[in-house]
Amino acid sequence: MSPGGCACIAIENGDAEASGNCKSGGSYCEHCGCGCGSGSADYSSLPAFSCSSYSLWLDSARLRESGKFWRILVASAKGFTIGAGLKGGLSLFSILAGLKRRKALASLGKKGVITNRDAISMALKETLRYGLFLGTFAGTFVSIDEIIGNLAGHRRTARWRALSAGALAGPSMLLTGLNTQHKTLAIYIFMRAAVLAARCGIKSKRFGHICKPLTWSYGDIFLMCLSSSQILSAYVLKQDSLPPSFSSFLNIHGGKDTVILEGLKSFVSGMPSSNKFKAIEKYYRAMGADVKLDLQMKTPCTIIHGNQSCGGHVLNFLIQGYKRALPVYLPVYLVPALIVHREGLMNRPYEILARGLLGTARSSLFLSVYCSSAWMWTCLTARTFKKINIPLVALATFLAGLALAIEKKSRRIEISLYCLARGIESFFSCMTDLGYLPQSLNFKRADVIIFSISTAIIMHCYAQEREKQIWDAFIDRESAARLRANKSALLEMQLQKSMVGGIVAGTHDSLNFSKIPTSLSPEVSKISRRSFQRLNSPLYLIVGLVRGKLLSMASSGDYLSQIDISNEEKDKLVAEVIRYIIFKTHQNSGCPIKREELTQIVTKNYRNRGLPAIVIEEAKEKLSSIFGYELRELQRARPSSTAQGHPPQHNVVDSKSYVLISKLPAEVYRKYVEDVDTAHVTGFNFVVVSIVHLAGGKIPEESLWHHLRRMGLSENDEKHPVLGNIKQAVELLVQQRYLQKAKVNGSEGNITFYELAERAIDGPVSEKIKEYVAQIVNKNVTTEEG
Repeated sequence: MSPGGCACIAIENGDAEASGNCKSGGSYCEHCGCGCGSGSADYSSLPAFSCSSYSLWLDSARLRESGKFWRILVASAKGFTIGAGLKGGLSLFSILAGLKRRKALASLGKKGVITNRDAISMALKETLRYGLFLGTFAGTFVSIDEIIGNLAGHRRTARWRALSAGALAGPSMLLTGLNTQHKTLAIYIFMRAAVLAARCGIKSKRFGHICKPLTWSYGDIFLMCLSSSQILSAYVLKQDSLPPSFSSFLNIHGGKDTVILEGLKSFVSGMPSSNKFKAIEKYYRAMGADVKLDLQMKTPCTIIHGNQSCGGHVLNFLIQGYKRALPVYLPVYLVPALIVHREGLMNRPYEILARGLLGTARSSLFLSVYCSSAWMWTCLTARTFKKINIPLVALATFLAGLALAIEKKSRRIEISLYCLARGIESFFSCMTDLGYLPQSLNFKRADVIIFSISTAIIMHCYAQEREKQIWDAFIDRESAARLRANKSALLEMQLQKSMVGGIVAGTHDSLNFSKIPTSLSPEVSKISRRSFQRLNSPLYLIVGLVRGKLLSMASSGDYLSQIDISNEEKDKLVAEVIRYIIFKTHQNSGCPIKREELTQIVTKNYRNRGLPAIVIEEAKEKLSSIFGYELRELQRARPSSTAQGHPPQHNVVDSKSYVLISKLPAEVYRKYVEDVDTAHVTGFNFVVVSIVHLAGGKIPEESLWHHLRRMGLSENDEKHPVLGNIKQAVELLVQQRYLQKAKVNGSEGNITFYELAERAIDGPVSEKIKEYVAQIVNKNVTTEEG
């Protein structure tokens, strides 16, 4: 640490060596309060140092400030670019789609038709507003986070800083228009925040037992059933409680004319109208069916499907509904395939197109079954109870949500949350109109309040959980601190290449990796990397959620369609596998981990056969890019043992297993990771493996112990002052797969041999053994010659 620097900042950035420097020299620290304790540095209290050191300290301070300013600027620019780009793109499609319709209306001479110039002007304004909204949100969050961290200390405020910054950044939604309501967006993001909070609660020791019911595997279907009960009931009874665009969508896929819906509404409400019944009869006559409706009838079946039977109506509606659903889902699957999988489309066109078509067929089947089953359950419920009323309609439409089981698991939670947001908005709208909610709760901009609460929850959960999932998964905290504080070029490159982040694509809030700007100097990158790691995840989560909402789930579900799992579920599995590998390696002293153990983690709740391979492969990548470890697969083939007399016993091929190998350079590993307190174990392992190596790769057990006894190590020694039980120390080498033990039937009976195993035969290890042995031999030869 340079003179005059702050030890607390070094500690927060992972510099374990600076932990005792805070009290030195009476220097002021604005984070921990050492020195004068005022809000600004007292330079008179600084220890004496040279002008060059003082200049270096000032340069370091300027770099820190420059890094913070750069972070705010980059966050704001990215937020503005994403908001303006997405809203501008959607506006462009809207203008092109309405171009022909506006021409047709203008040719008819209708007044009040929006001109193309007006449409473009409105689109530009909306684009600018959404850009300012997301840019201001990102910049405000980062600014508040930095201000709180600088005034009260980053570590001291770690538990609540992101929560406060997220809440204070939420009102930036007002930039989209003071009179523009975003209830649907706010409720949807609130649903995502609730899911994230529940997921964190499940992992929590304090609240884990309370949140245990939330792990129900069919919870997404249950949420869909709840949503369907409100949405479809409102579709029949109170369409004005639904957003206009969503109501229009239901009118298309509900497949019923407005006349039928109005008549059904009056009948279900217990106030059948003869005028509405006559309108329905007229409608069916126009369709070629002679239908007679009676005001005293008990069931609405004739209103819904005329003279057609209930079963025939469901089958016919299912076929027609499937035809209506295909044009909806075809672009949802094929457009992302053309954009996201461009390279794969060139190499594997049939596979990707087949997957897209299969997804289209499956989702179209879901939508058609969902709509047709809603009418089916309504008829069945009415026939069962011999009557129909509002509660029975709610029950029938509740059962329609079961159709979600047709969809892929990865899309179920997205669809259920999307519909739940619509259902909640409709429910509160109905409650307000019926007078069940007091006017005091009818806030003018409730959407801003909900959005602020949601962003606060999301920021807080990601800021807390990411540290718990990733950095605490190191073998020990001291090694983690030394690695984070390392100034070597390799680690600096790794930290710049792939820091932990949470950039969310579409409606997925999955864990991802974001880059530190490579244009920063190494000093600024070193100062800023912790801030980027700590804050990119929640910040771009909100941007991603807004983006996903604007895209209306167009890209959700295709990203992981080949494994039938959502992005967030996949990343959770990857985190669990990484945590298991690192802790198991530390707990078992570096013994290999069998693939079956990792597979069981994945298949505990998922039965997809291809999923373990994908999760393990991504865990390999994350271990390499984040932790500097290579997850190396041990070779299955074992070296053959030969002995005089009878051939060796048949060796069963071991199952696939993995070991962790450090990728750090030797000098970096020795300086920042290697523990001198365990050096004796490494020395003992080297001696034993070297003896077997010098014996030609195979040695009888008795010969091995003969050499070790000459060094003062006996197989009967169970209380060695340094190594403890010597025999167990040798057996540990077998478990770690440096040696393998086999019994061979020879002329003299059963003889136990030790052979070099996979890890000792490994090229780099074998070369190091040869190098070290050669150095020892040369040194001894030189000594003898002298």
